[in-house]
Amino acid sequence: MHLSFASSFFLEHIAPQRLKKKLKTGRDKQYPLLPNGFRLEPLPQEVRDESEARQMFRQCAEPFVWRGGAAKTKLMDWNLKYLRNKAGRIPVKILALDGLSEAATKHTEKVYPLAQCISLLNEKGVYLRFSDLLENADELRRDLPIDFLGRLGDSPGRTNLQFFLGRKGTGTRLHAEMNCNIFIQVFGKKRWIFFPPSATPQLAPPAANRFYFFSPAEVSKSGRNFTKKTGITGWEIILNPGDILFCPPLVWHTVENMSLSCGVGFKFNRLMQAFRASPLLFCMNLLAKNPSYFTYLWYALIRKKHVILSSEA
Repeated sequence: MHLSFASSFFLEHIAPQRLKKKLKTGRDKQYPLLPNGFRLEPLPQEVRDESEARQMFRQCAEPFVWRGGAAKTKLMDWNLKYLRNKAGRIPVKILALDGLSEAATKHTEKVYPLAQCISLLNEKGVYLRFSDLLENADELRRDLPIDFLGRLGDSPGRTNLQFFLGRKGTGTRLHAEMNCNIFIQVFGKKRWIFFPPSATPQLAPPAANRFYFFSPAEVSKSGRNFTKKTGITGWEIILNPGDILFCPPLVWHTVENMSLSCGVGFKFNRLMQAFRASPLLFCMNLLAKNPSYFTYLWYALIRKKHVILSSEA
């Protein structure tokens, strides 16, 4: 990553609020959004079994997929009726999160029973993302292949289970986070688009001091003003039920539900892998203020919940 960009972005990240806008304006002039366009190619890497997946996930800095890797798990029994019956009374929070959704709705940041949330899915902008449902719904959690996921993640320490449910057309904008993510597509179809951490200067992320990074780039259509020599290349894939996606830390990604879609994320940290992926983004994440990393650890380790994502009212 360009040293001048890294210096500018980091300075903006730690600067007082009154200086941030001026620094951002200067950075945008030097590093505008997608100045040479982008193109999307099919995600090239696939694995065929558990052993291959474990080995690649330890070594690979790019996302890859295991087609049908979860096809024989109990998750394939899930549908809306099943979710209502097993966890309809469990509270969930409808999150937007800064930079990750199109616009807030009257339901944003509201906590509802899962059954009520399901009834709201047809309303524009309602998407249950990053939900802690599985941390609180014992019957659903028993369906998860936890031992299997633990082996795929090479026996990670503390893990975080996240649940996603949305109608066709909903999704999450381009972002990057420090977690490793093993994602299972439960039902429906979901489109993913990825860019490597090295693309950060061309994605013009704001220094928002969050525990994740986000970009204003619109990347749903490939090839806009693409210049082969200096444009950026990303990958795309559509997940089907039972597919397992492996996303390393700090890889930029955006998702779109191609139909009514449900998925499960098994997330955990590998700090050295994240540092190797992008020392700049790693250090900025540790110095985040909204919330601070200390606050995040306090909630995660002591209060046993997520400071932002928790559904506790």
